[in-house]
Amino acid sequence: MKAQTILLVGGGTGGHIFPLYPLAQKFIKQDHKVHLIVNQSPLDKKVIEDKFTNLQGLNIHYLKTNKIDYHLSLRNLVAPFKIINSFFRTKLLLKKIKPDIVFFKGGFVGFPVLVALKYLMRFKGEIYLHDSDISAGTLTRFIGKSANQVFTNFGSNSTPLFYWPEDLNVNKTKNTVPKILIFGGSQGAQFLNNLIIQNIKKLTSKYEIILVAGPKNNLKITHDNLTVHNFMPQDDLIKAMIESDLVICRSGASMFQVFAAKTKCIAIPLPSSARNHQLHNAQYFANKGLSYLLEQNDQTAEKLLPMIEQILQDKKLQQKLENYEGLPQVEKITQTIQRSL
Repeated sequence: MKAQTILLVGGGTGGHIFPLYPLAQKFIKQDHKVHLIVNQSPLDKKVIEDKFTNLQGLNIHYLKTNKIDYHLSLRNLVAPFKIINSFFRTKLLLKKIKPDIVFFKGGFVGFPVLVALKYLMRFKGEIYLHDSDISAGTLTRFIGKSANQVFTNFGSNSTPLFYWPEDLNVNKTKNTVPKILIFGGSQGAQFLNNLIIQNIKKLTSKYEIILVAGPKNNLKITHDNLTVHNFMPQDDLIKAMIESDLVICRSGASMFQVFAAKTKCIAIPLPSSARNHQLHNAQYFANKGLSYLLEQNDQTAEKLLPMIEQILQDKKLQQKLENYEGLPQVEKITQTIQRSL
């Protein structure tokens, strides 16, 4: 097989970057030259430091770009000009990389890369895309028809892609005190943090709570049966998922990790997510009986504790999770791409 230059693109949230790790790892083992473009932001740099800097053979590039908010914002007035400027910076970067294959995982960092490839450089190589959500993202709608193939986490021919440590066996142990892991990612952490703090006395009287507050939140709160982390490395987070009796989280790509850990989940969708995709994701899994759905509104706090009691007693849900097969299909994705080499 001829060695190729493969470019992986994703950024803006950990859910758009961490899934690229197993792909990078696989392609490097196959002696391809692998590059990764992420956004130039503190969050993306934190994610890269967590997993990617130890992956020898991976060339990492930080691209400064901006996103358009889905709500009224002063930032939207200047963002288009910054994005246009990023097209030309991206073109210069791509000329140095000279990719044969480009794989997009999502996030706003992919937009200037796509424009530079398709319209400023007339790229003739292969383009692949992976969409995390049940409703097609902006990038998917924009290039879906022109991509060589679009992989998805959902659908009849789904190919889930998320970070999962190689050869990890899930061995569940029974906790004397039920353990609950709560995390909201980067954008959705604040509401979950406040929700838990408001109910901290009742929660810690019955459960052991692990709260991952998010890298932007420096919570200074101490309580018996409460452990707070501002950031938890991916391997530690997955270990905590496996060791917990319940995970309370948003309903982005991390839900696939929770299911792979075979742990019960209450999903609280982020209302401001693009296309309200988190609600659609959560509804999909709730309808399959794999998780519970709790919407974010004025009644969330009063519904939380009864729902926790209910889901912890739900034996039917536990059986479904034990029978669930949902590890990332890295092999299937890389084999599809290799057929084009």
